[in-house]
Amino acid sequence: MQSLLIIVPFMGIYLLYYLVKYKLQGQTVNLIKQYAIYIIITIIVYVSNMVIYSVEPYKQYMKYNDLRAQLHDLSYTSYNNNKEIFDKIG
Repeated sequence: MQSLLIIVPFMGIYLLYYLVKYKLQGQTVNLIKQYAIYIIITIIVYVSNMVIYSVEPYKQYMKYNDLRAQLHDLSYTSYNNNKEIFDKIG
């Protein structure tokens, strides 16, 4: 979803630019068809992603991954309180 939020404004700006620039040439219908296809593909991918990640094994994985990230990436342990353990690990 985050990548979609990044891409959509640029696609919209390009669409507006293209519509203003080539307004009189009749190519706008083809461009709108292309954008419709892009939007349909995006919706299909987004919905399939939601369906796939709502299955139980993926829910468990996402829960595990959140906990792993909290412990590993955002470590709550203090070096001073666990100096012996960290020195032993290296």
